[in-house]
Amino acid sequence: MDLFAPLRDSEATALSSMLRAIALLGVITMLPACSNRAIYDSLQRANLQECEQQPISQIQACMESNSISYDEYRRELERLAIEQQSSN
Repeated sequence: MDLFAPLRDSEATALSSMLRAIALLGVITMLPACSNRAIYDSLQRANLQECEQQPISQIQACMESNSISYDEYRRELERLAIEQQSSN
């Protein structure tokens, strides 16, 4: 039984994003000894598995939006931190 079936695509996407955020919070609080990279990799795998559950028409876009490497993620995070510091 698909729990998201009665929801419109936008509602299912919002709910899915909220569940991911909750899962992320759980992982971060439960695994403080893990490296940031291990946490990132674990969440990345979970996101890619979730992409496989999307309608066929949305799978590729989902996979592409979740394909950023850890190194790219860190560089973007550092760039945003520098940007924020310079704007303050």
